[in-house]
Amino acid sequence: MSKAKAQGKAKPWWAYSRIRNRVWLGLLGLLAVAVIAGFFWLRSQDMGSPEEPEMGTSVESFALPNVVSGQTWSLNDYLGAKDIVIVSYMGWFCVGCEELLVELEAQQKQFEDRGAALAVLGSLPESADTARSEAESRGITYPLLYDAETSVTRDLGLWSDHMEMPWMGYLIIDKSGRVAASELQLDEAKGAAPKNVESILAALDGARKAGLSARKSEVNR
Repeated sequence: MSKAKAQGKAKPWWAYSRIRNRVWLGLLGLLAVAVIAGFFWLRSQDMGSPEEPEMGTSVESFALPNVVSGQTWSLNDYLGAKDIVIVSYMGWFCVGCEELLVELEAQQKQFEDRGAALAVLGSLPESADTARSEAESRGITYPLLYDAETSVTRDLGLWSDHMEMPWMGYLIIDKSGRVAASELQLDEAKGAAPKNVESILAALDGARKAGLSARKSEVNR
């Protein structure tokens, strides 16, 4: 009988405890690296989470060009007379934003019936010319404001440093010029525009009721 046959068939690597231990340690090391990487990724996502504007905060007056009319839109023109709804969007390249802006055009009367002024706010990375041409091609008639310096968008709390563009959200300013409601993360999914507009209108209704209740309380004092 040959020496090879006497020794029998060679054992597979997993039959040796020393090799198995090394493999397990290697796998555990890879798992640890994955967990640490996941932790820092989640932290980076948290850095991009929006910070909602504080309710009741006074909004500093501003004026911006309305690319639809070619005139200047000023917050002062509405203070004391109407609640103001400012809707921000990332750009026409965003399908959810495009659908939202088109839906707002179709639902303008809902805001008018509530005595509210609607304005949509755009900024970088989109250009004013793009905002104007895209709005014209879709028949937008409400004020479409453009903030070239992003300063107003930042002051209103509608700008994301993490994304380097505006949030897709809204801010409701009451007649006294204070923040009455806000949402900085509207649904960007295709087909979500009607639900988003319903959410904005519901927030507007809530802000109006709260304002009426506050005014009644002051009168009764």
